Amino acid sequence: MPLNDERPTSTSSGEDQGSDVESSSERCDSTTSASDLECCRESFTSDCSSKHCTPSSSPPTTLTLDEVMESARDLSTLSLAHEIIVNQNFHFKLVHLPQNSLWKVVRDNVHKAFWDILESELNDDPPEYEQAIRLLEEIRETLLSFLNPGANRMKTQIMEVLDMDLIRQQADNDAVDIQGLASYIITTMGKMCAPVRDEEIKKLRESTDNIVTMFREIFRVLDLMKADMVNFTIDNMRPVLQRQSVECERAMFQSLLEKTPNALDHTTSWIKSVVEELSATIPTEQPNKGQRSMPGPFQVLDAAFLRILTWDYQKSPLPETWMTDETRLREIQWKLQQCQTVNEVLLIVYSTIGAAIQGLSSLSDNLKRMTSVLLDGMHSPKFNMKEALEGISAKICCELNKSLTERNYPALSSALQATLTGQMCSIIEKDNPIRTLVEDRMKQYFMMLICDPKPENKLEDIPAGLSAIKPELALLGAKFISLVNYNRIVYGPFYADIIRKLMFSSSPPAGNPPQDTAQESRNQGSLQQHPVWLIWCAEMVLEEGARSCLLRFRNKLEQDIKPSYLMDHMVTDGVMTLDEEEKITSQATRKDQATALLDLLLRKDNHAYISFYNALVEEQYNDLANLLHNDLPHTSTDAPKSASDGFTPYVQMMLSEGGVPQRPVVFVNRPELVNQIKEKMYRVQKVPGWITIFGMAGSGKSVLAAEAVRDHRLIEDCFPGGIHWLSIGQLDKPDLLGKIQSLCFRLEQTLDSQSLHRPPNSLDEAKERLRFLMLRKYPRALLILDDIWDSTVLKAFDIHCRILLTTRNRSLTDSVSGDKYEVEVESGLDENKGLEILSLYTKTKIHGLPEEARSIVRECKGSPLVVSLIGALLKEKPNRWRYYLCQLQQKQFKRIRKSSSYDYEALDQAMAASIEVLPEEHQELYKDFTVFEKDIKIPAKVLSILWDLEPEEVEDILEEFVNKSLLFVDSHNKPYLYYLHDLQLDFLVEQNRTQLESLHTKVVRQYQQHYRDCPPMSGNKECLYWMRFLTHHMAKGNLFQELYSLMFSLDWVSKKARIMGPAYLINDYVEFGPILDKENSEVRSQFQEFLSLNGHQLEEHPFPDVVQLALSQPHTSEVYRQALQQARARTRTGKLYFDWLNKNCVESLSRLVIHPHQGSIYSACFSHDGTKIASCGVSKTLKVFRSTSGEKLMEIPAHDEEVLCCAFSPDDRLIATCSSDRKVKVWNVERAMLLRVFQDEHQEQVNHCEFTNTARRLLLATCSNDKMMNVKLWNLNKPSSQNTAFGHFEPVNHCCFSPNDKYLSTSSNDGTVKLFETASANEWKTINVRSLFPENDEEVLVKCSTWTADGKRIICAARNAVLMFDIETLDMLLEIKTSRLSTVQYCHACPTSNLLALAFSNYVVELWDLENNKKMADCSGHLSWVQRVQFSPDGSQLLSCSYDQTIRLWETMKVHTSSAICLKRDSDVLFNDEKIIVSASDNCNRLQVRDGRTGSVVFQSEEKSSRIRCTCICRELSLVVLGQEDGTVQVLEVPSGRLLATLLGHTKTVLHCQFTQNGQVLITSSEDTTIRVWRWQSGDCTVLQGHKEQVRCFSLLPNSAVSTRLLSWSFDSTVKVWDIGSGEKQQDIEAHRGSAILSCHISPDGCYFATTSADKTAKLWHCESWQCVYTLTGHQDCVRSCRFSWDSRRLATGDDNGEIRVWSVKDGSLLKICSRESKDGMDSLHGGWVTDLHFSPDNSLLVSTGGYIKWWDVEKGEALQTFYPRGSALKNIHVSSNFSTFVTIDNIGILYILQRVV
Repeated sequence: MPLNDERPTSTSSGEDQGSDVESSSERCDSTTSASDLECCRESFTSDCSSKHCTPSSSPPTTLTLDEVMESARDLSTLSLAHEIIVNQNFHFKLVHLPQNSLWKVVRDNVHKAFWDILESELNDDPPEYEQAIRLLEEIRETLLSFLNPGANRMKTQIMEVLDMDLIRQQADNDAVDIQGLASYIITTMGKMCAPVRDEEIKKLRESTDNIVTMFREIFRVLDLMKADMVNFTIDNMRPVLQRQSVECERAMFQSLLEKTPNALDHTTSWIKSVVEELSATIPTEQPNKGQRSMPGPFQVLDAAFLRILTWDYQKSPLPETWMTDETRLREIQWKLQQCQTVNEVLLIVYSTIGAAIQGLSSLSDNLKRMTSVLLDGMHSPKFNMKEALEGISAKICCELNKSLTERNYPALSSALQATLTGQMCSIIEKDNPIRTLVEDRMKQYFMMLICDPKPENKLEDIPAGLSAIKPELALLGAKFISLVNYNRIVYGPFYADIIRKLMFSSSPPAGNPPQDTAQESRNQGSLQQHPVWLIWCAEMVLEEGARSCLLRFRNKLEQDIKPSYLMDHMVTDGVMTLDEEEKITSQATRKDQATALLDLLLRKDNHAYISFYNALVEEQYNDLANLLHNDLPHTSTDAPKSASDGFTPYVQMMLSEGGVPQRPVVFVNRPELVNQIKEKMYRVQKVPGWITIFGMAGSGKSVLAAEAVRDHRLIEDCFPGGIHWLSIGQLDKPDLLGKIQSLCFRLEQTLDSQSLHRPPNSLDEAKERLRFLMLRKYPRALLILDDIWDSTVLKAFDIHCRILLTTRNRSLTDSVSGDKYEVEVESGLDENKGLEILSLYTKTKIHGLPEEARSIVRECKGSPLVVSLIGALLKEKPNRWRYYLCQLQQKQFKRIRKSSSYDYEALDQAMAASIEVLPEEHQELYKDFTVFEKDIKIPAKVLSILWDLEPEEVEDILEEFVNKSLLFVDSHNKPYLYYLHDLQLDFLVEQNRTQLESLHTKVVRQYQQHYRDCPPMSGNKECLYWMRFLTHHMAKGNLFQELYSLMFSLDWVSKKARIMGPAYLINDYVEFGPILDKENSEVRSQFQEFLSLNGHQLEEHPFPDVVQLALSQPHTSEVYRQALQQARARTRTGKLYFDWLNKNCVESLSRLVIHPHQGSIYSACFSHDGTKIASCGVSKTLKVFRSTSGEKLMEIPAHDEEVLCCAFSPDDRLIATCSSDRKVKVWNVERAMLLRVFQDEHQEQVNHCEFTNTARRLLLATCSNDKMMNVKLWNLNKPSSQNTAFGHFEPVNHCCFSPNDKYLSTSSNDGTVKLFETASANEWKTINVRSLFPENDEEVLVKCSTWTADGKRIICAARNAVLMFDIETLDMLLEIKTSRLSTVQYCHACPTSNLLALAFSNYVVELWDLENNKKMADCSGHLSWVQRVQFSPDGSQLLSCSYDQTIRLWETMKVHTSSAICLKRDSDVLFNDEKIIVSASDNCNRLQVRDGRTGSVVFQSEEKSSRIRCTCICRELSLVVLGQEDGTVQVLEVPSGRLLATLLGHTKTVLHCQFTQNGQVLITSSEDTTIRVWRWQSGDCTVLQGHKEQVRCFSLLPNSAVSTRLLSWSFDSTVKVWDIGSGEKQQDIEAHRGSAILSCHISPDGCYFATTSADKTAKLWHCESWQCVYTLTGHQDCVRSCRFSWDSRRLATGDDNGEIRVWSVKDGSLLKICSRESKDGMDSLHGGWVTDLHFSPDNSLLVSTGGYIKWWDVEKGEALQTFYPRGSALKNIHVSSNFSTFVTIDNIGILYILQRVV
């Protein structure tokens, strides 16, 4: 059984027993630390204090009957709990007694007698009701037992109706309505029962004949309901039990032990026998003493587990710790015995017969299956093994003879058969060699699994000789090892005690001579010194609580941690070796590394656990650290933990005598860092050493050092000699001598007067005096040196004692000897800690601090010094919050002064002091850091280029800066990255303000010199820096010409987008827009628009060709001009590029397109300052990004299921999310941290969440699919909802606050909008939207509502309409109705104007003017349903999100209604010289004939009443034909539009039409399964009938003399050949049995045709024999399209997964697979189905359509070019004869005329 949260899904095998054991893959996680879970550490490190009961030598205790019964009940409870935990299929079932059994006969007779007596009593005159009343009372109690605790209403009703006193009174008066009571009972049962019992309740309602029969049936159904309730309770208990399974079972067993002391006797005997057996096998180490070496404890336990597998249940009972798994163990044992016998039989067969049957897998399977069947039931006592083996032998001989004869081998001779039978029957003998061999190999296999820490990886490693039963053995191995590991975890502590007592007790080993009592006492006293015992303790020193915690949260840790980051800390802490780190980093994946790290951690000690915890804290894994915090090992001499006994008088005295500073007046604890320091101090408890606390100026090092020693236990354990503090600073030698003199005097004061000496006169003498005092008089004291600057000062204290020092230079201790430990103080304070300091200084509660407080804390950058400086100033001048905030923002550090003990009056002095100690040349280099941005980490290579130095020299300089805390290093990255603290950077900028331009210019010039030949393109850290910040340095250095040439270059755009994505590029054009506009604002706008509209494609994989994307820009664009120039140049080298000729006809109104999620987007919203957008959806994540560029700022795995909505708080500091998982979560935006989870109150998915519009009284509203309590208001400071708004009894889809937050509107599936008062949650008004729709028989779902800016009107969306109401009168003021083909998904009113945005299911967004009831704009571009729209707070922008995975931003003042006509994809194209004529229907159902090059309309028909479904242009005559859904076919003259013929005959949609070559005959096919051949001028028609399903297409056979033969194909899986002259069917081929034919193509030479089908195959047919030549298999999805090459030698096929395969027509072999390694972010390889294919005339190129258009190199199978249309789902493509022009239409109606660039 798996551990805690490592819970598998059900693995039901259809059996109650045995189905609890999961598959090996599910059970693997619980086995990885198997060897660490045998025993509890506490039981190994104490001799007699263990909590767990152990074998005792005292006499057995006599138990009373009550105690025996109580123990039996406890054992029963334990067994039941274990069964519920491990057996997913365990459920209560009603007992059905065997028919004709004595028990059933007795029970039925008793029941019959009872019901007969009842019937007799009720039939008496007057009736006797007493028995019936008792039954009613019993029914009442049963019904009440079904109720939940809160169902008071139902309980009251039952008690009122079934009031026994009242019923008795009625009985006395013969007025009892038994029938009515029974009817009520049945109705109540119907409300309470599970749905599966509805049929039973229905039968009860119908059986009203006999009241006694009815009562009997009521009790029968109640019994069923009781069983349902029991099973419901079991299902609810199971997750709870499983989460605490280990602790639960262990506690239950412990309780049983306490009541029954001998409850471990069998377990002890089991382990004892194993110890004795293993001891007997180990050779004697010292023969002269007669002593044996002892087996290892792990060896004992592993051998004991192996013995369980072969346990003899007849000889001795199973150990008590295994009793709950007895059934499962027996089943494994039985199956294992059967497998063993099968393997033995097969070994005998193959060794006897030999080569004649080798390699015949089918024969082996038959023999194996036959043997297994005949061995069924072999564990039964009545089973005769010898007879069974004789029968098996006979069957096998028969099967072998049959197989040998079939393959022309001689049959087995009688002698050989007799030999075979004899050998098989002999395996029942225990000493049979084959049996012994197989048993040994099986034991070897299972012992391997038991001993291996990751047995799941070894399940398939079957020993030689057992391969015949490999699958069965692997399955049994997985089951058994699962039971073993779970048992090991639960009962490990008990086994530990038993083994310890058996192996290390004072009792002498068997066979040794008796020892005297004194010797026995010595043995007892030396128990802990036993070498084997010490080794075991060393392996098991991690506390059990910590171990259990790691195992409980193992899955979560493995998923989230990045081991390389954490191991750096652990190596630094000394708990991990470099070899161990290297072994872990050698693992293939991050998760494998995490698994290996946790495996190692489980084998280490408490120090490792604490180090791991601190590493999590350091790396900001705060949520994971919180999980481990409660189980941090208790502080001891070797395992520190934060003190619980704290600052006692003893501590106060010790610190006061040692001169340790008092806590600051304002103190805020930093427990993570304090714990790290304590942990290091425990390291020097026994061995002298140095502990360095280092960090930048003002980081709080001294306060932390003083706080760490305020711990009673720490001082008592480690430093009873005292803590002695010495403040150093920047000293010369005389001052240093004075400091040491005063310290020596202080130390000597506590000694006797004889120890007093004169003060030392020199540093050498002072050092020797201090050495003598610390080593002889205070050997266990700690010396703290505060604020060390110089290593020469430190050498004066190199006296082999315990020293803790604080410094800015971490490398100081390099100059001294001894062990060294470090604690880095880097992270500073978080915002809450900073606010706490300010609140303490100003004596104001945190929530009462002014708004400036948070800004001040942010400007202080987490520095404790700066926050304290500001706090002290505000304490004196509490009205200067705004003033000091301005000083910080303006970097006026000199004005931030404070009178204190700190050495520097102002912050700038403290920082300058650190820089002044650098060599002068290094000070100049340090100045260059001024140009770097905050929070940006710099690789050393960038600085190597900037300083023009070798990388090694740069690294040495940087190491010096780091050691002096002037720079920070991120060592988690390789190579290392370097960065400044924000305050250091602010200081540098302030100091070098006049040199900023020259410093930035230096950066650019150094870059240009280094990369003068070619720019960086590697994608490493160095390259990323230059790509991101080169433009920044140019702008800051006023290098405007360089900036223009760089940012107006398509090459730069391509390179930066490839390496960094489009968001940073867009940011550049926004940030440097004012500079670029001075050169050419139009060009800047063109580049920015290109990136904004194509950014989502620049994030695809593989990276698209930027030049091809740019060719879709307007002809007047500079982007297009550069792209065309580059395309022409590249075509000379064989590249393919395509110009979109008619792109000027298409207008893009989007400002920005973002593709943030993989999966549909359900919600997106602006922040209230308009700078950010949050989005969520199917991906279960929440993302936040910039609204200007789409740059991702935050990504959070938010919920376990789809995230349905997200909303910013009014101050934009919080985001709320809600989900299908029924949870509402609130997140901190800045820190991406979860603040609140509201769960359990909504019982169904939460559809929407929204904050109030102002933060004055912040509330969060949510609504859900619950039937009643579906609208809730939440106060974020409360754990449960503040209010529930009642009124809706159907799901509520949306809720929103009025502008003043006074009201909350809700929109529901019940067809209403309700307005609730926010303060009270009382219903104020209801708008009945349903009543406004005449079709009252249909549901009216109100999707959403929105308030106008003035709060006086409310607008709601339902079906295809939007309605506006006056909230005072509820009068309807406006109605906007759209086409019935689309529904309004969402609406939002602009907060600053009268605009209303609507989102539709037909992919469109519309803007309406509410005052004039006029549509202002169409916003098209989405490719699927638009789910949400929202205006920005200032109304200037509109966002929309869609199921097409994109978010689009629109500028409200620039969008407008579009006159563009959308064409349908069913089209025909005529290439006539240079002309391109396109025929297609439009969105108004008119047929259009257009000139493709100019876009002009040649002809446009009137709007048709029936939808146009196909069209065709006549190649010879000026004719066009159209087919309609009603079956009508019309022939029109072009361009006049004159109707030449209307052809009636088809009864359903016309799907395809085609003229013959001369244009005299028209052929059409239809959904009505027919093909019609029209002489359209005369109206004559020949009907081709025979298909059984729609005929989507057909083709004329090219080799027909006059093209009179036609090939048609259909969804009916057939291909038919017709003579269109006579109408005769010449061939009827069932091409793909039972599967629809999706496409067909005839080879140009007319010899072959190909068909493709939904059965995932393509077939090649001969046109003369009409036989299938080859069946082409390999596609993994429906094969949608096919095309022959022009030389008829190749066939290309495309499937619905986007894969294209090229086949040889000659032999049907696969030549090439296209798309295999070019999968993008879409669901398929081609962005959709491959719908059409065309070869170039020379057969070297192939074009394909799907989600986009691709051109391929046929020989290589490589994509040469991709064209991304605005829409998707291209249906077909028309190709000119010279393969230079391509025409297609996408799903949003855009026409593409693509011309190859030459």
